[in-house]
Amino acid sequence: PSLLLATAMERGERLVVEVTLRAPEQTLARFKPQEGHYAALVDAVGETLVASSLGLQLPPLARAKHMRFALPSGERMFGSAAPVAGTHFSVIVCQSEARAFAPLHAMQTQTLAGLGVSAVLSLLVGYALSRTLRQRLRVYAEGAQAIGHGALDRRLPVQGEDELGLFAQTLNQMAIE
Repeated sequence: PSLLLATAMERGERLVVEVTLRAPEQTLARFKPQEGHYAALVDAVGETLVASSLGLQLPPLARAKHMRFALPSGERMFGSAAPVAGTHFSVIVCQSEARAFAPLHAMQTQTLAGLGVSAVLSLLVGYALSRTLRQRLRVYAEGAQAIGHGALDRRLPVQGEDELGLFAQTLNQMAIE
């Protein structure tokens, strides 16, 4: 493919230049459509001049920097455009939305899995702590009832130096006195 460019010069002369697009076409051909990446060279109105895939027809995109569109196949695409300095052309690179956002979706999945595991571990630790506390309170309640009914020789086991341990020591001291 080629472009024919013409411009008016001084004294009514015209300059006509034929620009061969073979080099851009070869460069764009490096992009492999099966990888979900596409590239195109578009003119000032957004018409595709050269594309990395023969079947790639971009919608008229004008000068948008970022775009979302669907290919005729229905594949949703996400792309960006950049002007080519000194010309009225832009280069557009795009890829499928599924491929573009795959790392984000993977991160969301990993985050949700991590939150799920954390929630389950929190529940298990909470259950274990509440069970231990409940067992200690049951032993102390039975001991306090026995002492209250006159079994002053009964002693409560002192486990730890927390408030429950202090409570057991206090009940034991009351039974002695």
